[in-house]
Amino acid sequence: MKRKPFRILLAVVVMAVVGVILWQVWLLRGASYGGKSLAAWVQRLAGGNNQSKAIGWGPMSDLKSGREAEAEQAIRAMGTNTLPLLLRTMHADNTVQSVKLEEFKRWVRSRVFRQPVGFGSEMSAIERRRWEAALVLHALGPMAKPAIPELALLVTNSVFSRDAAYALAGMGPEAMGPLRQAMTNSSDWVQLCAIWAVGQTPTNGQFAVSALLERLQDKTPMVRAGAAWSLGQIHADPELVAPALAAKLGDTGLNVRAMTEDALKEYGITNVTTAALVQYLDDPKLHIRMAATNALKAIDPEAAAKAGVR
Repeated sequence: MKRKPFRILLAVVVMAVVGVILWQVWLLRGASYGGKSLAAWVQRLAGGNNQSKAIGWGPMSDLKSGREAEAEQAIRAMGTNTLPLLLRTMHADNTVQSVKLEEFKRWVRSRVFRQPVGFGSEMSAIERRRWEAALVLHALGPMAKPAIPELALLVTNSVFSRDAAYALAGMGPEAMGPLRQAMTNSSDWVQLCAIWAVGQTPTNGQFAVSALLERLQDKTPMVRAGAAWSLGQIHADPELVAPALAAKLGDTGLNVRAMTEDALKEYGITNVTTAALVQYLDDPKLHIRMAATNALKAIDPEAAAKAGVR
């Protein structure tokens, strides 16, 4: 009989905890604007339908559609009342139990319902909620600047770095400090997440150009390749960036030359054969002439000497 009050108290505590969780979910999912829930607006954002926990070296949106712009406007109109909850969600991590449950769900979907499932790359439910919170923070942009100090701590943790980096990248130049530090982190994954995030936000990414140019010299090929990709997406400071990219055409690291060639296309160097580069030496645009000079030196020093390039 003595245990009955304890059981009642335990039940009350459990109900209170469940109530808080449901209230938090309602805040994030139940907030609405224009007759649509926050969750519905998130689905319209670039990356809103993404199910992979990896990063992809391609823009999540080639050109911002009217749907995406409208979704960003709606999220900003809802304001920053959900910032505390968003940050708590950004801290959410997979427990052993949740990972096992997710694996079981994927097994059932794959074997019982014959649905295609990516066991290695698909986000878990917790990872998905964290990604959605990152999308909202990114869309809030400078309005979410109070979150920068906390995100600065998360971005250096490999578990949270992709989501935190993307959230920071939408907040303007004040968020570039943490992102720049992440680009020099000892973890390649943390570095890549920061590099990728600024490439997904070209307008804000221009503030990271100098940091990305430094990463073109990184010891790790995939970091150099990622930096080249982001510089191409940002497409800023051509007289500084194009020659630096062109000098990497002689880089034999995995994917570095391919990513560099794609990036140079954004600056007007659409063909990197020796003959084409010689023609570019007479281009009226200074950055193209400078890039062609560096490219020839990198891939064909003999041809560069014959063309009078020093």
